[in-house]
Amino acid sequence: MLYLRIEWIKRDRVPKQVLQPPGLDSRRPGMARVLRTSLVAPSPAGAALHERSLPLTYLDALWLHATPVERVFFYPDATSDVLSNLTDSLSNALAAFYPLAGRLRLTPGAHNRYELHYQPGDGVTFTVAEHHHVGFGELATDDPTEVAKIVPLVPPLPEGGAVLAVQATVLRGGLAIGVTVHHAACDGVSSTHFLRTWAWAAAACSGASAPEPPFVDRSIIRPRDDLYDAFTAPRLSSNDDGGKPPDLPVVQQLLAAFTLSKEHLQSIKAAVAGEAGCRGVPPPRATSIIAAFGFIWQCYVRAKPGTDGKAASSCGGRAYFLLPADHRTRLEPPVPDEYLGNCLGPCIASAPRRDVAAAGADGLFTACAAIATAIDGVVRDGAAYWDGWMERIIEAYSAGGFPQTVAGSPRFRVYDTDFGFGRPAKVDVVSAARTGSISVAEARGGGGSGVEVGISLPAGGMERFSECFADAIACL
Repeated sequence: MLYLRIEWIKRDRVPKQVLQPPGLDSRRPGMARVLRTSLVAPSPAGAALHERSLPLTYLDALWLHATPVERVFFYPDATSDVLSNLTDSLSNALAAFYPLAGRLRLTPGAHNRYELHYQPGDGVTFTVAEHHHVGFGELATDDPTEVAKIVPLVPPLPEGGAVLAVQATVLRGGLAIGVTVHHAACDGVSSTHFLRTWAWAAAACSGASAPEPPFVDRSIIRPRDDLYDAFTAPRLSSNDDGGKPPDLPVVQQLLAAFTLSKEHLQSIKAAVAGEAGCRGVPPPRATSIIAAFGFIWQCYVRAKPGTDGKAASSCGGRAYFLLPADHRTRLEPPVPDEYLGNCLGPCIASAPRRDVAAAGADGLFTACAAIATAIDGVVRDGAAYWDGWMERIIEAYSAGGFPQTVAGSPRFRVYDTDFGFGRPAKVDVVSAARTGSISVAEARGGGGSGVEVGISLPAGGMERFSECFADAIACL
């Protein structure tokens, strides 16, 4: 049975005023000092917001028990002088994105249906902290960094069903803005839409035109009660029965970023096409994201020993790669890009483990071809995609070793998030270190035409992955 971690949602609402005295962050004593925590309520330009509820769809229910998504943005040279403006602009942005200021709760009178409930007085916790023990450059780096040093920069979600929390941490030489989002409230397309809206408001509405307002109507998603029931059904924790592992202990993890330039991606595509020619088969569909995922998957499988400690190239069984597929344009009726909620489903690629781990173009072709086939299947199947979905997930998690998963997307353009004091020097998806996912964003250099990949592994695994990555780049 597939294990989905159950976290019962408390019915009690958070206090209307949230005040925390100064002190050290209990998640990492001695690392971050919390100066204050306040509640930021939506500030509508027109009529006041009234109490309202937004039901979760089956696409939201899929993420009810997922680990919250934690991102941290590093801004050099920004100081505490911007904090007041960040608070005011957050309030303005929440006026349109009011469900994110509400609370996730069980729908009254229902036993397995959930909703985002907003009522006047609700808001988002905004924590202000200082972290002077480590310099900005030691945190905002591509080099392997202890995840435990970054965790205090992202806030936990308050109890009571909160779905969004924000933290601004003053560092030596810059500012970190941490954002934590409950995945059941919205996906990455929606959360980054909110961040762009907040940043635009903070930058005094200058530069680019205002982002489009969110589409806040869940009725556009046709119900699938069978899937909703499956996603909300309690499941026992059993790692011996194909279960999902608990979140990884971040104290043992390192986080590093690896960049594939436009030239690297072109070389990967050429290598895959060349291998297809050698095999006498048509080349798989080649896009930059397929090339990037295939390359990273091959490196990851090669770097990670099998369950028996043997090299992956000598291990049997299958390897699995789960990437998110956006269904906005595939649903009937199609869902607007500005839709506030979840519209994702997992796209599952699979291939023999030893074939993915094969050196050079051989393994690269296998990985890219499997991912291209999986994506083509999602596009081809349409609404039938969800039929048999649970069985495919159970297969992936029961195969021995857990599938490689992906968080983020280059099209989120996270490095364009400018609050009025420049673009971020670095963006990390901290939650990926908890789940074992790789994080993906657009590359910072070269006009964003490359791909940046965040990898979190223990020290030994990070060393092996770095070696595999460097060797594979040298062979392109």
